[in-house]
Amino acid sequence: MATLIDVFNALHAEVVTFRTLTPQLIAQKNIFVGNNAVVLRCRVAGREYSLKCYPHHRRNARAIYGSALSEGELAVYSLHGEMEYVDVVATPWIEGVTLDRLLRDPMCDYYALLERFESFALDVLRGEWAHGDIKPENIVVEPNGTMRLIDFDSAWLPGFTQSDMEEAGTPSFSHPMHEERRFDKHIDDFSIALVVTMLAALSQSRNAFAPYIDVESALFSPCAVVAGTDKLLNKALTLFERNGDATHYAIAQSLYGCDGTIPNLIELLELGVKQVL
Repeated sequence: MATLIDVFNALHAEVVTFRTLTPQLIAQKNIFVGNNAVVLRCRVAGREYSLKCYPHHRRNARAIYGSALSEGELAVYSLHGEMEYVDVVATPWIEGVTLDRLLRDPMCDYYALLERFESFALDVLRGEWAHGDIKPENIVVEPNGTMRLIDFDSAWLPGFTQSDMEEAGTPSFSHPMHEERRFDKHIDDFSIALVVTMLAALSQSRNAFAPYIDVESALFSPCAVVAGTDKLLNKALTLFERNGDATHYAIAQSLYGCDGTIPNLIELLELGVKQVL
């Protein structure tokens, strides 16, 4: 069975073999290793694409990615010289900067990001599916400010059951019980509320919160947040109350004791967007 290292080595080989795709511009600087796949930025038929190469077959890939999935596409060799073909998902490359990079920029306009994220989050929550791994690293901000999601491996789709959950999201932005919680339409609630609260706190007091953004661009600890013991979240609540920001106070407060679902999150975000308008 192939490993991430095997896939990485295959893409760095002198001859890279695909069964049906004909990617061009394969270069080391355009190859990125993730937690469960290796991603290649390349050009196919004159267009920029992201090729996500998986060492292992994923049961939900066809349902999630549809025709973008090419099963048994990339030839990979093990250290023992055994060859196998692994699956590849080809999606158009999204030009922009990931939100995690923007958050760590000392010149970041947190207020503008908050506005855009709340509108973006409403579109996600109103949809018929759920992403399952919402975090700054999985959100690309295009040059015009539009936010786009990437990496749908943890997605929930109508008809999926608990047994269809192959990944449970990233711990630093997921509910502490994310691996045991219900796999349903509400799996993004906690992550979205956490990011909204983070951006609201940063936009209202950069100096008080920006120094605490960690390497994953997280500000709060989900375990401490749910338990009500996160000092930075308590600080954010005090800030929102002092500034008369009832909407973000309510969103932050909903994280305390949260079971992973926030039933009124859409209504609260709509209030936030109306305040901006």
